[in-house]
Amino acid sequence: MLNASFSVRAVSDPRRRYKLPLPPTGNHRLMPVKMGKGLRLIKTPKMRAWEKEAAELLQGEEALISRKGYRLSLQIWWPDRRRRDIDGPVKSVFDALVRAGILEDDSLIKYFDVETPVSPYSLDDIEPGVDITITTVEDWELPI
Repeated sequence: MLNASFSVRAVSDPRRRYKLPLPPTGNHRLMPVKMGKGLRLIKTPKMRAWEKEAAELLQGEEALISRKGYRLSLQIWWPDRRRRDIDGPVKSVFDALVRAGILEDDSLIKYFDVETPVSPYSLDDIEPGVDITITTVEDWELPI
């Protein structure tokens, strides 16, 4: 009988996970302001407050370095069952990750998927927000 000892190497999870609150809707991100003879769009106080909160939540997180790019997965948890566009929070979340220094540039995002899971439970049991999972393309392409 062969007596073999095995050493199981713990493989660290290459994915990074974050949770952010829902950003303001598209109608509450920018507002027109008269400047000189024309109008200019600036961020609303609601949008600036969200950006500040997101920056505080992501503060101190390490940069995720990649030569090939990133793969992001977003799960959007809405506060109620109203109909919404699935792409609403996407750009704001990408920008927050870049401003926090986690991603070098959102143009390096090569793949992303977005889902809005439906809770089988009461909406009181879920916390509205965006769950973010980031993997570098190098780690994602590794054979299993």
